[in-house]
Amino acid sequence: MNKLILLVLKFFDFFHQRKILKFLKSKKIIFDIFFDVGAHHGETIKIYTKNFDIKNMYCFEASSTNFLNLKKKINRIKFKETNLILENYALGANKANTQMKQMIESSSSTINEINLDSKYFKKKKKL
Repeated sequence: MNKLILLVLKFFDFFHQRKILKFLKSKKIIFDIFFDVGAHHGETIKIYTKNFDIKNMYCFEASSTNFLNLKKKINRIKFKETNLILENYALGANKANTQMKQMIESSSSTINEINLDSKYFKKKKKL
């Protein structure tokens, strides 16, 4: 059942990612440096290294659980000529130590307070 839920969520993300890729390709953007903030399990790394020539990609994942999965999966991804730098940190405006809220559906893990009344949270909870 969990795998089915993840597939449904990935399906919704696919259309959003496709819009972003189409926009960037239309601008013929060349990336010397690319920052993936919230690298999760490497989904963005795989998509962007496949579609663009990126010299250096800095990938940040705050969740230690997600970071371990990212490191495992990264070995299976074939890259062009991209120098990948993986960091187990969160990026933000302030320097602070904080607790990670690790969700069962790991792509929703966050350091922010969870708004239980948000449409986003309610939709994911239903799924």
